[in-house]
Amino acid sequence: MPDNQVSVLQDNQGDYYEAALTIKAKLGIAKEILKKLKASSDARLKMFKTTCFGRWLDISTAYGDPLLVHLMLQTQIYPEPEPTEMWFRVGGYELRFGQMEFCLVTGFRFGHVPSSSETSKSWFRIRLFSRIPSYQSLKVSDLLQVFRSKEFAELADVDAVRICLLILLEVGFMGHEDKSVVSDRLLCLVDDLVSWNKYPWGSYIWPTTYNQLNRALSKRGHHVGVRTTRKRVAKYTLTGFVYAFKIWIFEMFPIAREFAMRERDVIPRAIAWRRTHALSWDTCQQFLDVDTDGRHPQTELTPTTDEQSAEWWIDSCRFFNDVSENLSPLSKKSRLEPPSQNNEVGSDDIEVEEQKPPLIFRDGRPQTHPDPTNESSYTAIPSMSHPVPPPRPVADTVPEISDFGTALSRPFFMSFYYGGNIEYENGEINRDESTSTFTIPARHKMRYQEFVDLVYAAVGVEKEKFKLKFTLHFELCGKPNSSLITSDGTLDLIFFLAEKDEGFRAHIYFEMVEILQGK
Repeated sequence: MPDNQVSVLQDNQGDYYEAALTIKAKLGIAKEILKKLKASSDARLKMFKTTCFGRWLDISTAYGDPLLVHLMLQTQIYPEPEPTEMWFRVGGYELRFGQMEFCLVTGFRFGHVPSSSETSKSWFRIRLFSRIPSYQSLKVSDLLQVFRSKEFAELADVDAVRICLLILLEVGFMGHEDKSVVSDRLLCLVDDLVSWNKYPWGSYIWPTTYNQLNRALSKRGHHVGVRTTRKRVAKYTLTGFVYAFKIWIFEMFPIAREFAMRERDVIPRAIAWRRTHALSWDTCQQFLDVDTDGRHPQTELTPTTDEQSAEWWIDSCRFFNDVSENLSPLSKKSRLEPPSQNNEVGSDDIEVEEQKPPLIFRDGRPQTHPDPTNESSYTAIPSMSHPVPPPRPVADTVPEISDFGTALSRPFFMSFYYGGNIEYENGEINRDESTSTFTIPARHKMRYQEFVDLVYAAVGVEKEKFKLKFTLHFELCGKPNSSLITSDGTLDLIFFLAEKDEGFRAHIYFEMVEILQGK
């Protein structure tokens, strides 16, 4: 720290004033989301818990302690030139709150946020908010209306999770009001949960939080010297994730443990704290009594062993060290680029069981999840099970891959079953003799219509004569689940699960319903 620092908020040490601070971010919405998901279905709750915001449902204390925040803001000092982090002087100690501290407290990844100039349609918005004209902006109140209505129970599980993610971000982290607009950028991003989980949310949330906290009181010069009386109270409001700043105070000052408990080995740190006593203005001022033995603050936050090995911290350190790495997957330009030739699916990519027998490893062990990119990793042997009636002839050509998605970093197989009965157990399909099956490798992310066209081509039926109804069978947190596939949003669940499970194989049962002519 340079020597030419100036504190403008107090003339003498301990000369602090009370104020009525309103913190707009309502982290208590996490508890409402938890209650809502528990009441709807276990599958929804488990799916949400696997997202990057999943741990926030475990938070026990959501109160922002505005008196403590306001008191600490009065200790801010201002180096010249002004840095990109905040500095505070308490007693003889100088303490920093910046991106690294925010990252350690929240567990939010930092990285390069792409330009917001490139956008595309949000299929999530089209499905759920078609009643709102496209020229009108979607607002936080629209999300909350669906979330708190009976309509929420009727949503596809993955769309219910999307609603909750947006609400937690907008209401719980950013502190946006009901009338605030939900950006098209976020609506496009939530369409792809894999991309959402990899997004650098620290870089997204931090700027608003920093701009709100930094010089929060020097910008309000009329506050200085105000004393709380019945007739006159200094008042102001802060948006952004101010709760993270409060947790940083708890981490830095040992006296916090007299008013709150911290669960060991829990990350992120904001989840680990639970307040046990309310903080009055008098008790808040005890945080600044750092000369008493045992009350000396930490001079800096350092990552624990668990934090050092966390993916979000490793990625963030690359960003902090100014390593040029784009962690954001929200690049609409790249998503619209056509895949390379070796990623295109043609008729040769559709595997019919009667044409290619079951797959096993060379040592004879059954291969449940073969590598779609490596045909030499398995050997085919004749099937020892009962013969399965072959599916209809495969069409000569399969519709070309559209420009919707880029190639998957980890391709996987999609196994389709039709014409009989199946049971899903322990991650595998048990089928009767009348069930036909075929397999298609997924090498890129596709839209629902493309997915349907591939199946029509595989079974050789005409769209005008038959309608297909798809059901995905999968395991989530060790329990069997199923989900209808009816749209881009519900199809996205497959790619979300594939990203989570290295050996994922999609098991999809479909019915062919004949379309009666003239109806």
